[in-house]
Amino acid sequence: MTAMDGNDNAAALTLPPVFRAVHVRADAFAAARGMAVAGGDAGTLVVADTGPEAVRLDLAVVLEPDRPAASCFAALPIAMLAMADALAAVGPPFKPVGFAWPHELVLDGGVVGSARLALPKPSEAPVPAWLVVGLALQRRFTTETDEPGRTPERTALLEEGFGLVTPAEIVEAFAAHLLHWVDRWQEEGLGSATDHYRARLVRPEAKSVRFDPLTFDLLRIGPPPSREGLAERLLLGPNP
Repeated sequence: MTAMDGNDNAAALTLPPVFRAVHVRADAFAAARGMAVAGGDAGTLVVADTGPEAVRLDLAVVLEPDRPAASCFAALPIAMLAMADALAAVGPPFKPVGFAWPHELVLDGGVVGSARLALPKPSEAPVPAWLVVGLALQRRFTTETDEPGRTPERTALLEEGFGLVTPAEIVEAFAAHLLHWVDRWQEEGLGSATDHYRARLVRPEAKSVRFDPLTFDLLRIGPPPSREGLAERLLLGPNP
């Protein structure tokens, strides 16, 4: 899995040279998928409007698969690890960042965002032509029903002390950590990633599960033991 070919970074962002930033007005995931379908470069990091009044931080990245489609779904938890590390690096101290499997990001006990993944339709090609992973974080609450305390299962960055952290800082940190985790995936396999993901797991309880280091499937210890396929959950759940 590579994030390569991008080298003309937008002036507003300082990214590793393998990435090229593209700014859009809305829906970074849809924009990145459209670029990927049209043959856009791997390493394109699409960021939706991040003005001071933006409700969400919405970004997506085009990657170049180097393995069969069934093994590509692990890119989603890899991207979640990168975002968790990014928030921990630039955010206020002692704010735990965790995961609700398979696709939600949890900040200090409340869901703050989610991740999505897209691949081409199945074909005879041994390796997909492209892969897109997107992440969206809630920056602020917008309605009375979202006010702090009314929905304790949900939260927003500004409610968790990220008021002085700019969207650009989060995006830059995410890109750096994504490159780190993709490199480790290529060099070491998924073993380290599954360990780190499980260490941040909020739901289900980490003590009751393991992750398959080849597929990132969730393995419930039981009794009885069971397997929940990551690919199946993503196709049937958050990204049909």
